[in-house]
Amino acid sequence: MTIKVETRKYKADAKGNETEVPINDYIDIGAFAKPAKGKKYGDTLYREREHITQSSSTFTFVTNSLPEKAGIDPFALLIDRVPDDNTKTVSLVNGK
Repeated sequence: MTIKVETRKYKADAKGNETEVPINDYIDIGAFAKPAKGKKYGDTLYREREHITQSSSTFTFVTNSLPEKAGIDPFALLIDRVPDDNTKTVSLVNGK
């Protein structure tokens, strides 16, 4: 599967003013199976820490089964004001 991600990094000063800074971090990329009935999360099908140095990145990897969701920092290990947009539902493109 191939996923495209967008990342931004900001630093805040003592007054809370934010400034975008270059990203140069290791961030998890992950894919997850559909959760079993009664469960909130599915099994982790793929997890790899990637060195990210640009705001737009594309990652390709193989899983043993079709994931339901995939994304960046899926375990919310980094400070993020909107963590709900880190993973998206997987959709097939051209039947692949």
